[in-house]
Amino acid sequence: RKKDTVFGEIYVVDISTGKSFILPRKNNPQNLVFRPHGIDLVKNISGDIWLYCVSHNDKMKEHSVIIYKVFSDHLDFQQKLDNPLLVSPNDVAATPTGEFFVTNDAGKRNSNMEHLFGLAHANVVMYVENNFMKNPNTGDWEKKPVWQVAAHKLNYANGVAVGKFSQIYVSTVMGNELNSYKLNIKGNGFEKKKVIVKLKGLDNISFLNKNEILVTSHPSLIKFLKHVKNARNKSPSVVYKVNLESGKVETVFSDDGGKISASSTAVLFNGKLYISQVFDGFILECK
Repeated sequence: RKKDTVFGEIYVVDISTGKSFILPRKNNPQNLVFRPHGIDLVKNISGDIWLYCVSHNDKMKEHSVIIYKVFSDHLDFQQKLDNPLLVSPNDVAATPTGEFFVTNDAGKRNSNMEHLFGLAHANVVMYVENNFMKNPNTGDWEKKPVWQVAAHKLNYANGVAVGKFSQIYVSTVMGNELNSYKLNIKGNGFEKKKVIVKLKGLDNISFLNKNEILVTSHPSLIKFLKHVKNARNKSPSVVYKVNLESGKVETVFSDDGGKISASSTAVLFNGKLYISQVFDGFILECK
């Protein structure tokens, strides 16, 4: 919230003890501004674990994807990637081979007009690291990183996840849709979207298995906006289980905001459900 002190770090939570600690970030470029938002954790083809972070520098109007190599006691800076297409990035999902996808939740950062009138100006941006392109001067084929918009005309795109067979899943908060896209064979964008299910106020996505996901929801956007302004205003939280093939939906958690407000991510581990939230500083553990 605007009145809150800026923090900007990555925490590790030990769920066996409930203890948490900051994971130090090493070898950062000088004057790096780190304001993490959406994240993804990926084991790449070399077997290393990389953390992809959407990061905002609103003062400089710069938005980035920052990549760290993960160690047990620290994060090692690898790369900071910027592009004009990252106008209002929200979430990121990466593949083991280095491609990643970023949701822009608006066509213009903090656009009240888009949110007020429900304008579908959000999109999904795709980054391909090893795309082969012919050099027009030499005629040689060269590896060249490519950024491009892969999906258009979404209404507040939020969560993004990479599934089996190059399927990309995208949730929309105000579009009230969970969408599926097939990455085309040439790797240069998405094929036509498929609406898996319509649900209100969808947020982040996590996989239960190859065919099922958990997705959180803000069922009342009015109460959510009041919660944005003041923590005393409670915002309902819902977690859905969705079958990606049949579209069948099951509500696995629902709360009026008394236990947790504005749930943002849900993860199932060892028979327990862990739910995080947009603003307040705790994770809820449920049997």
